[in-house]
Amino acid sequence: MVRQCCPTSAERQSLAEFLDTITPSQRQAQTWCDKWKVQDLVGHLVAAANITAPHFFAEMYKKTGAPLRGKERVKGLKLRATDADWQIGDGPEVSGPCMSLILAMVGRTEALTDCEGEGVAKLRERA
Repeated sequence: MVRQCCPTSAERQSLAEFLDTITPSQRQAQTWCDKWKVQDLVGHLVAAANITAPHFFAEMYKKTGAPLRGKERVKGLKLRATDADWQIGDGPEVSGPCMSLILAMVGRTEALTDCEGEGVAKLRERA
């Protein structure tokens, strides 16, 4: 069975239980996104919990221009999720977990360590 990107009820519960264990100073820790603290990232995750993978990706290619430049970054590449029933584009392939592809689309090259394919180098170069 192919998993969707959206968290299940059990995953949301697990996240809530984990978040109860982190301290206020941990919530203020820096993330890979230089303007986001852990608390900002958690808010983003919770707000996006009900978005389906197909909806998210459909809107990402249409709308992600400046400042994230996702549309430009993936132009001419084929992206294929290995944990969801989703792929888009033509060209050299980048395959990997759904969340890694999302992070790579917005320039987070650390996420490309989970990805493979002929297009990985090009996507890393465009970050």
